[in-house]
Amino acid sequence: NFLIRKYSADVLVAVVCDGMGGVNGGNTASRVAVGAFYDAVNEAEREHPMFFGMSEDDIHGMLKDAALKANRAVYDTAVSDPTLMGMGTTLVTCMIIGEKAFIANVGDSRLYLVEAGEIKQITHDHSYVQYLVDMGKLTPEEAKHSKNRNLITRAVGTDTSVECDIFTHVVKSGMKLSG
Repeated sequence: NFLIRKYSADVLVAVVCDGMGGVNGGNTASRVAVGAFYDAVNEAEREHPMFFGMSEDDIHGMLKDAALKANRAVYDTAVSDPTLMGMGTTLVTCMIIGEKAFIANVGDSRLYLVEAGEIKQITHDHSYVQYLVDMGKLTPEEAKHSKNRNLITRAVGTDTSVECDIFTHVVKSGMKLSG
């Protein structure tokens, strides 16, 4: 599930969640996460119209808070329905305000920067194979073909809390962000 909302000419928010936990669980997790994330961002926007006056740290805090609210909503949904126990979802979001892109991710859904014909991965996968690459036990090429490449180490909704990574990038003319 995904959502894109343009708040003004220079404020845009996009979020993508890729569910896991079987067909019902994955679909439910990603739908619930997108909805809760969006509600949290809208709540912040009501307090600070068009996010005016929010510092970079405020934006980072808002994205972390929105990810935590999405996590709690998915977790509570799974706890309330035994058929959904263990469901979860990845989450990647990008909020563009003027010339800055604020990015957050949990899991292995990625955000890329495309500039001058080059593609650069911005987010860092929370996966078992990425952990092995980081530890020097697998090469990036080996990771691409690993039978464990679908095992993630962080997900929204699988525990009572979750940690997300936050990134900030200056958006230059001609740059494109894609997930």
